[in-house]
Amino acid sequence: MIRYVVVAAISVLLTIAAYFIWFYVHLNQEISPKSSTWGEFGSYVGGVLGPVLSFISLFFLIKSLTLQNQANEALRNEAKEAEKSEQLKAFSAVFFHMIDSQKVLLEKLAIDHRLEDGSIVTKTGAAAIITIENEVKKLRSIGAEDEHIAEYITKIDSTDQIFGILRAFYVTTKMVSEKITDQRGFSTIERTDFFNTLLAFTDFAQLRLIIMGIQFTDSAAARYLRGNGELISVLRDAHLPLDLY
Repeated sequence: MIRYVVVAAISVLLTIAAYFIWFYVHLNQEISPKSSTWGEFGSYVGGVLGPVLSFISLFFLIKSLTLQNQANEALRNEAKEAEKSEQLKAFSAVFFHMIDSQKVLLEKLAIDHRLEDGSIVTKTGAAAIITIENEVKKLRSIGAEDEHIAEYITKIDSTDQIFGILRAFYVTTKMVSEKITDQRGFSTIERTDFFNTLLAFTDFAQLRLIIMGIQFTDSAAARYLRGNGELISVLRDAHLPLDLY
């Protein structure tokens, strides 16, 4: 912008210098005391400099409008970032509450397991999940198909505890996918961060049980989780394929 001010100043000086050189030096005329002559001089200066100064004024106007638009855009971006930050803050509170709810479900998990001598013991929490995994391995070792393992899971889950754990994970996953959307200014990177956090804060035994539920059950929750490409990608990166069993 400074260069245009310099151009304007040089234009003024050149215009006056040209007038002076032509009339005072070349034509050898004296400086006139007549007001009419000075009026003609003013008309000359205005006629020559008017278009130049008008152009420079127009440039300054356009430049000022551009700067104003940039300032307005910066304010809009700041407002969007502030809104996004508030959304993340509110979402994170609900998200971590959901993770805490999952921990409660794991603590309440209990199954009855029949020992070889016929006695029944109650396994709880992670111990219950390990027991289920061992039974699934035994079934696999004798050639059991997926449907037989699904029947076993249904049999031991008469009170829908496993389904409850699977559904809680499904609700949290769905919340990430539907709230942290591109339309709201978020990206795959942020959704992936939340999915990684979900895996990190979920007990590993509980996570294996969830994968078992995804692999063998056919509930709406299991179908949704199987079809969530971003979640599946995160699970694979964590070396947790859906055919773990």
